[in-house]
Amino acid sequence: MAYRSRQRPDSSSFSFSDDTLTHPSHPEYRLRITSESHRAAHPAICDPDVKQISGYLDISETKHLFFWFFESRSSPSEDPLVLWLNGGPGCSSTTGLLFELGPCQVAKEGKDAKVNVTDNQYSWTNKANVIFLDQPVGVGYSYSDDEQVNNSPAAAEDVYAFLTLFIGKVSTSIIMRIYPAQRF
Repeated sequence: MAYRSRQRPDSSSFSFSDDTLTHPSHPEYRLRITSESHRAAHPAICDPDVKQISGYLDISETKHLFFWFFESRSSPSEDPLVLWLNGGPGCSSTTGLLFELGPCQVAKEGKDAKVNVTDNQYSWTNKANVIFLDQPVGVGYSYSDDEQVNNSPAAAEDVYAFLTLFIGKVSTSIIMRIYPAQRF
């Protein structure tokens, strides 16, 4: 099977609006930031000491993929970027975030009605910048009013567009190690 390689988009082509990011290579997609750790309204959940970004990839007016990014605890500018996609289909990556490799875990014993999380000392964020992406639509916090993804090529295009836009957003503050596409 041959894979077509794509050039990395020119960062000068990215268009920023306060909380959104677009790129001409994916004109129908918009990365919408709903929370960043430097904002006063950002919740102190999981790891308040590292940069966090969460939001949605708006694929259309009715189709949206949720993501949550955590910067590495050690050396964000040198550590790799990991995209975590839980298996399934139909399993939210938030499960990986809160029960497996994320910077926090749901506490085993909640003492009150609040959501209670504890530090995960074995988190992958100890040595990597990690994105948790709920995909396809209808999984976790990702949603659609009337559309669905029912094939891998369509889902792959959505994930590729997400990575293009997201790397454009964070590359000014985190040096990503991008490896050339391999042919299998």
